[in-house]
Amino acid sequence: MDTGKRREIVNEILHPAGIAIDGSNPWDLRIKDERFFQRVLRNGSLGLGESFMDGWWECEHLDEFFCRLMPLRPEEAVKKNLKLKGEILKAVFLNQGSK
Repeated sequence: MDTGKRREIVNEILHPAGIAIDGSNPWDLRIKDERFFQRVLRNGSLGLGESFMDGWWECEHLDEFFCRLMPLRPEEAVKKNLKLKGEILKAVFLNQGSK
C-alpha cells in the first residue's frame, strides 16, 4: 500500500476530531517524515508517540491536539469500523515493495 493510501486512512481517523494533516490550525499535524503513517497504523498510540519523539511530525498546540483526539478513542473506533480495520491490516501486512 502506498503512502497516499496510508495518509488517507490516518486522515479518516483524525477527521472526526477536526484534526487535519498539514492543515492550518495550530492543533493540526505537520508531517516531516512519510514513514509516520506506516508507524502509526502499525503501532497505534505507541507509534504516534515514538514518531513524535523521532521528529517525524510536529504540532504547534499538542495540548489541543490531544484534547480533540482522546475523546474519540481512535483505537476503539478503528476496531468497530470493519472497512477501516481492513485497510489498516492491508497497510500493515502488505508491503508493495517486498516479495
